[in-house]
This record gives sequence, C-alpha cells and structure tokens, in this order.
Amino acid sequence: VVPSGTSDKIGTIQRRLAWPLRKDDTHKSRNGPNFFLNFFPLFSLNFTIFFWVFLVSVLCFHWFCLVFLG
Repeated sequence: VVPSGTSDKIGTIQRRLAWPLRKDDTHKSRNGPNFFLNFFPLFSLNFTIFFWVFLVSVLCFHWFCLVFLG
C-alpha cells in the first residue's frame, strides 16, 4: 500500500532532478536571456569592419561638404 501523495512527491523530485542544479543555471534563468548573446552575429568581425568603414566614409563626406561646398 502506497500513501496517496507519494506519486506526486516522486514526480516533483524527478522534475527537479531533470534540471541541472548548479547555481549559475538558476542565476541565469532568473535574469532572463542575455541580450548580447541573442545578437552576437551583429558583433562579428565582418560587421565591425563594415561599421567602421561606413562611419569613416560618412565623416569624410561630411568633411568634404563642409570644406568644399561651404
């Protein structure tokens, strides 16, 4: 004979053991997903090079317009 709440208690223990019990995992799950990890491809080397080339070209164009076009 098994007490009535035993199967519920065993199920709860199994669910808890299915999740890693490390402190880091619980800390990350409470804070939600990391914003920068979701958009990591945007911070790749190719994007960084593109960004700086674009920025320098815009600044050069702005300088050209100020100097030569008044």
